[in-house]
Amino acid sequence: MAFALTINSTALPEPASFSCSYGTIEKVMTTEDGYDRSILVRSGKAKFSLSWEGADSTFKATAEGYAALESVTFNDGTEHTCRCRNLKADLVRYSNRWTGSDGLWNISFDLEEY
Repeated sequence: MAFALTINSTALPEPASFSCSYGTIEKVMTTEDGYDRSILVRSGKAKFSLSWEGADSTFKATAEGYAALESVTFNDGTEHTCRCRNLKADLVRYSNRWTGSDGLWNISFDLEEY
């Protein structure tokens, strides 16, 4: 990846996958005549999806900490205030049997911009 990703000024390990999509927020109101009127509230609202394969239990705990926070500051070259959503952590099969290991984890989550 050509740029560093950070959450709350802490560098993230390079993800196995990273994607970004942009959406709009619209408010729909019904007029007195019964017509729906759509008002564009905001465009360019970012949603980032990140995943890691074979992350250690320390990073798993860090990701769980981000999910517990009300908001995080994510930087991908531009700073965004986001919520951490849809955290998923799957134990890599048999990785917890290795001596001195709490296992390896496949971790993914979304960051949705406010």
